[in-house]
Amino acid sequence: MWKRESGGRRLARFLPVVVVLMISIIIYSIYLVYNCFPLLQIEVPEEYRDDAARRRGFIHLLFSHLLASLMFWSLFKACVTGAGSVPDTTVWKSRPNTAELVERKRDGTVRYCHKCAHYKPDRAHHSRHTGTCTLKLDHYCPWVANDIGYFNYKYFYLTLLYSTATLSFTSATMFPTVSASSGKTSEGKCRGPNVTPVLPSIVGSFFIFHTYLLSINSSTVEYCEKRRGGPGHDWDLGVWNNIKEVMVGLGSKVHQASAHITSSVGGKPFSLACPRWRTLW
Repeated sequence: MWKRESGGRRLARFLPVVVVLMISIIIYSIYLVYNCFPLLQIEVPEEYRDDAARRRGFIHLLFSHLLASLMFWSLFKACVTGAGSVPDTTVWKSRPNTAELVERKRDGTVRYCHKCAHYKPDRAHHSRHTGTCTLKLDHYCPWVANDIGYFNYKYFYLTLLYSTATLSFTSATMFPTVSASSGKTSEGKCRGPNVTPVLPSIVGSFFIFHTYLLSINSSTVEYCEKRRGGPGHDWDLGVWNNIKEVMVGLGSKVHQASAHITSSVGGKPFSLACPRWRTLW
């Protein structure tokens, strides 16, 4: 649930999403016009066409659309899927079972959110952007205009994965085109910088960082708290189980990891680094 916003604030919140879509459309158009269409040789008479180049063009077209479709669907799911909030029940408004709560304030008391007027379960943090306590809050992402947390972190991670794959593929396959069109000196050397690796490098760095967080079962908020010397808790179940817990849910089928299948099954369980489960309800 979002706090009430004026029309201007609501427009400003979705502006980064529009920017992402516009950049994607521009890159997509450039890739089609300057790479795929020339390889397909649509306007070239059939007897003069290079069959090997046409095959490359069809392969580029197929894989670029496949990766882009996965990227846009992941982005859409990350935008529209709520991160998850604390249940509006009397248990969390009055007094939860403190024996099942691990995280405490510095003075040892149970964490309480005065803005939401309820206690906070483990790994939940108040988000000033949405005005609610978000389950396993990772961060607020302006590029999807949404909190990233328990229910949509998988989609956010897949967005980074498929974005990196899409940009890397388009950059690699378009490199000869960029090199040929960047201009040449009389000695035959290309002039001008080649900017094709820039975007995959930027997005890829975020993907690598979140892959690291995924491998240790940590959120961005928890990582920053530990870096500042704050109290930290070990949610690490081992790399394989950490990945399964986020991508498919422990006990689910591994092939669901790359698909857009909700990984939670009833309640909202969080695992400690010991073999037991704790649920919010």
